[in-house]
Amino acid sequence: MFTKIISITITLFWIIMMATLVKDLIPYEISSGDATYIDPQVLTEELISYSEAMRVIYKDKQVGVMTIRVSHLSKLKKYLVAIRVVMLVGVGEYLENAIITTGVLLDSKFILSQFTMDIEFLNLSFKVKGLVDGEYLNLRLDKGGAPALGVMPLPYPISFLEAAHGVFFRNFRYDLKVGNRYVIPVFDPTWSFQSGQLELYLEDFELFKEGKEEVLCFKVNMRLGKMRNTLWVDSQGNVWKRQLSEDLILKRIEHEERSRLVEELIGSTEIPTLTPADFDIPDAEEIDLSQIQGLLALLKGTSDIR
Repeated sequence: MFTKIISITITLFWIIMMATLVKDLIPYEISSGDATYIDPQVLTEELISYSEAMRVIYKDKQVGVMTIRVSHLSKLKKYLVAIRVVMLVGVGEYLENAIITTGVLLDSKFILSQFTMDIEFLNLSFKVKGLVDGEYLNLRLDKGGAPALGVMPLPYPISFLEAAHGVFFRNFRYDLKVGNRYVIPVFDPTWSFQSGQLELYLEDFELFKEGKEEVLCFKVNMRLGKMRNTLWVDSQGNVWKRQLSEDLILKRIEHEERSRLVEELIGSTEIPTLTPADFDIPDAEEIDLSQIQGLLALLKGTSDIR
């Protein structure tokens, strides 16, 4: 009975959140000038493995952490990206842990091959799997009971948002100039579950201040479909701050604590090993992407610590 109530609650939140999400987006205009198209393959020319950790801040209070690690699997000639977000989310008068764990396998050209994503929230577990098959991304959703299947058309090869923009800023740090605009084809399962052309517009320089730290950064407007973020990126390609919505912000964590958190939360991530057989289920229900997008919107838009 409790599980049914929670499922209804999530559905209602989805309706509300999808209606209000656009209102809460960070407003900005992408430059009307020509954008430089970035082929994901060029991101591998200077790519080295790296890790990052960010504090999750909601209404000026820390509610969690996000960790990411990009690893070059030289023997397999592939790249493994591991992400874990652990945060507190307010539901009514209660605080609940929400955990998003994502494992992404990119091929030698930094193109999405497959991914798995687990979402744990309110005693519910959503497992999303994706496998690229030519011009399509096969999807599978397990949330108790029989799995649901779906297909997302891919008009062009895509990379993975969290890895693509992080590697781009590092590899192109010497070429970044205010007024430049770049486009990278990506898929974002972690925050919006959208695919398309990621637009990065370097709007201006801005001094980022955090405690005793003062760093001159590019203020970067990032857009993917309806998702809009603002990033503050230094001359070395490090993201010091990322604004996901009006109230939800990510801030960079110091080196020593960053290394500890990455190891503690990500550890040794398993390489996704999906096959076409995982998506060959007769009479399976059709996947409802709005359930995933609504849940992510709920986690991103209603976090509240009391």
